[in-house]
Amino acid sequence: MLGIASEHAVHFRIDWWLSSETSVGVRAVWAGVALAILAATLLPFAFARIPWFWLFSRRDAAVVALFLGAGLLVSGYVLDDFIERIFDMEGGLGEALEEGSEYAGQLGILAGSVLLLRASASDRAARLDWPGHWVKRRERLATQRAADTTGDTADS
Repeated sequence: MLGIASEHAVHFRIDWWLSSETSVGVRAVWAGVALAILAATLLPFAFARIPWFWLFSRRDAAVVALFLGAGLLVSGYVLDDFIERIFDMEGGLGEALEEGSEYAGQLGILAGSVLLLRASASDRAARLDWPGHWVKRRERLATQRAADTTGDTADS
């Protein structure tokens, strides 16, 4: 369909990645593509300077939904590539668990995204009184500058 020969197309199965029949170059190219997509997805979140783990520890609904959704998606992939093959699940139970986990993960990410549309993660951090929020930092710096000009110390 994409004009890629079947031996060069990526297969989302672990046996394709571990097979000696698949050349190292083809696997390296697909691994590079996957890493580029992963970086393009995650780096904006890292550079946003938002305390994702701090918000998660404060049980912010949007961040918990995003983390839960991501965890469920990963568990679906693990079920598909590892658990189903190791335990040789019959009767469709493994497939139902995998598909259900991936579907619930997508719903979790959708719910987290909708909640983030209502209020940004930065606004949520400010509302939860995150000490590293830029407004709090600016207030601390102003207080420190005022203390420095009057000769007072904040420690006394």
